[in-house]
Amino acid sequence: MDVHVFVHLGSGIGADRKLDQLLAQGVQILMATTETKAAMARIDQATDDISARITALVAKVGTGMTQAEVDEVNAGLSAEASKLEGIAKDPDAPVPAG
Repeated sequence: MDVHVFVHLGSGIGADRKLDQLLAQGVQILMATTETKAAMARIDQATDDISARITALVAKVGTGMTQAEVDEVNAGLSAEASKLEGIAKDPDAPVPAG
């Protein structure tokens, strides 16, 4: 990969100072990319965790379930639904938290 830098000196800013500014901007962009990737990884893990809990509850559903088993699955599914609904209402302040 080639990097070409063109510095226009007509603005009164020295070349060294301009290059420093450009490099600082590049670092900020790279940091933002790293932070974005980290946030995406956290979201991916959280949704995988939710999916696993729901899949486990759905796997318990079957014929011949006792009422206690039905109640357990329904309670678990209801809790997951409430978490998702809380997040959907206000993603900055989910209720219930977590």
